[in-house]
Amino acid sequence: MKRSGSGDAASVQRWLTNSAGALGSVLAKTNELVEYTQILRNFLAEPWAEAVRVANLRGDVLVVYCENASALTLLRYRQDDLLAFVRRRICPTCTKVESKVRPR
Repeated sequence: MKRSGSGDAASVQRWLTNSAGALGSVLAKTNELVEYTQILRNFLAEPWAEAVRVANLRGDVLVVYCENASALTLLRYRQDDLLAFVRRRICPTCTKVESKVRPR
């Protein structure tokens, strides 16, 4: 017997995201970081961009994790362009991009 609404992951996600409390705010923040990661990867447009993910946006600092040191090095070569892009597309008040190696 099928219950009403079962299997509708999108509506469950919407409900959880819109619900009041800690869970809703955690899911909203997670969705925001996933969106920022996609924007960042599209900007980088490099094969190694899949090894980069946005971990947090703390005030005016964007925290980015790279899966390996080579991706981190390549990201740091583009640090000035990256910060300008982040200011245009993600956070106009961003003053710093903090990047670290954090394997998955």
